[in-house]
Amino acid sequence: MSEREPAASGAIRVLAQPDPFDSALFFFPYAGGSASSGRRLIGALPDNVLGASIQYPGRGDRRHEDQVGNIERLAEIVCEEIVGLSFLKEKPLFLFGHSMGAALAFEVCRLLENAQWRPARLIVSGRRAPSSGLGFPPPANDDAILAHLKETGAVPETLLKKSTFRDSILFAVRNDFNANAQYKAGPDTRLHCDILFLLAASDPYVDEHGAKEWAAHTEADFTIARFDGGHFFIDENLSALVPAALRGVGR
Repeated sequence: MSEREPAASGAIRVLAQPDPFDSALFFFPYAGGSASSGRRLIGALPDNVLGASIQYPGRGDRRHEDQVGNIERLAEIVCEEIVGLSFLKEKPLFLFGHSMGAALAFEVCRLLENAQWRPARLIVSGRRAPSSGLGFPPPANDDAILAHLKETGAVPETLLKKSTFRDSILFAVRNDFNANAQYKAGPDTRLHCDILFLLAASDPYVDEHGAKEWAAHTEADFTIARFDGGHFFIDENLSALVPAALRGVGR
């Protein structure tokens, strides 16, 4: 394996690998998501950006592994794998996390900085700041989880009618909701890189005030970019979202 060929095991799934590439973006999926959740986003990246998505244990081709129900522990695992890709260290590195993935991307970014890496930007959406908590309790039972999935449009209802798929997604979402609800960083936990918050106009889980709370977690610049849509707004806004996410770095 060459230094430009990350292993197709562990957490990192490289979905776009131009040669050469100038920068890299890693996508951290939402609760219940898998690496394939970032496929459309990564497919919309410029042809000079390496794009990877994180495959959580217990998902997709890792479905036979035990899930990890702790954000900090999962961040340690992912950070160790990224650090192993030493050829990325001198490239502008973007970490993009949505919903639960925002908390995980923040923790990975913090650990990378502790390891003397310098990510270019943390991009987050769909979640309040690390020190603020979720702001709402996780669904109390499977019926509440299913209601949440239907309300947000996270999963097509036709798939939820299939018992095998429904049981699988409930198992994953239950784990991730609990991990997300338990995670909370200290108010003085700050990054050295920029933070960009992507705010959807109709997201029921984070508003303007909640987005601005992320500013307290960086010593660098904080910016909000606004988009139409609800909690799952990313794929419908790619033409504007991708340039906003990558703006100003390596240009």
